[in-house]
Amino acid sequence: MYHLAKHIVLVAGLGLVTSSDEEIDRLVLNASQKYGADPKLIHIMINVESKGRQFAISRTGAMGLMQVMPTTFFDIADGDPFLAEDNIDAGVRYFTTQYRRFKRIDLALAAYNAGPQRVKDGKVPDFGETRHYIKRIMDVYVNTD
Repeated sequence: MYHLAKHIVLVAGLGLVTSSDEEIDRLVLNASQKYGADPKLIHIMINVESKGRQFAISRTGAMGLMQVMPTTFFDIADGDPFLAEDNIDAGVRYFTTQYRRFKRIDLALAAYNAGPQRVKDGKVPDFGETRHYIKRIMDVYVNTD
């Protein structure tokens, strides 16, 4: 909540100006090209993570469109986790780091969701939430053009 309150007071003001769909599309494309990700997959992740809500905060404290945890965000990014540009850049960067590490989309998604330390021996961790997360994303990813 601290980061959202800080964003409201210091950046957005009380209006909470959100990025347009076109702006999100552009940011996803730019970050995907920068880090070598499939923009289609990133859009699906954003939808599953936050339903496209820029100011979303999870029960565990994950922030913004890509639901990046505060420690992860500030380890890999500068800026504001509630600004779409900063959040998408950090989320795509983190996901592609996991993909390069684990070399499979399902394992990279598991690492993104549950943490890379939980992906062991080339297997998705046995957490219902993580398995459901991967299934939701992959069902859409493989069944859309």
